[in-house]
Amino acid sequence: MGYSLQAQDAPAGSNNSLSRQFQNMKEGANNYQEYKVVRERNLDEFWKNVQDTLAARQRQMLESRQQIQDQQQEIKRLSQEINERNQEVAESEYEKAHIQVLGMNIQKEAYVTFNWVVIGLLILILAVVLYNHRNSKRFAVRKRSEFEMLEQEFQDFKNRSRERETKLMRELQTERNAVEELNQQLVAAQRGKPGA
Repeated sequence: MGYSLQAQDAPAGSNNSLSRQFQNMKEGANNYQEYKVVRERNLDEFWKNVQDTLAARQRQMLESRQQIQDQQQEIKRLSQEINERNQEVAESEYEKAHIQVLGMNIQKEAYVTFNWVVIGLLILILAVVLYNHRNSKRFAVRKRSEFEMLEQEFQDFKNRSRERETKLMRELQTERNAVEELNQQLVAAQRGKPGA
């Protein structure tokens, strides 16, 4: 019998699979009454192939377990990173919604309302002052220049507020995009996880 027994490199469905080798060994055995007589060398080769196949499968299992552990660690790391990003986004949204004035955090809407009230009062006071001094050219010229200066300051304030709000919106959008990308990576990692 000159056939070769090699199972460790052969796929399960090939001609050299363990079941095929066993069948070849059985067919190549001599008959003695109702028994099959198999050469000891063939049995030894078959047993070695069985052991090699089992060792290869065990190595595959160990590699698969290690790969699963690595993927679980990666998922854990990505989850932690997402939590950190979510916290950063929450802080960014809080900073966007609040402004610090005289050491106090105040909601921007309340601050803007307060500023409008102050500006309204200033305009009212300015109107009263202008009305009281409209007959005096000296005061009228001075008040007109003060009004223009106040209007310019108001315009500058509006421009600065608009720029600050635009900057905060861009930062928030950047953080949202980063969180969305991390969520997509997490979903992709979970889809690639075996057994999921």
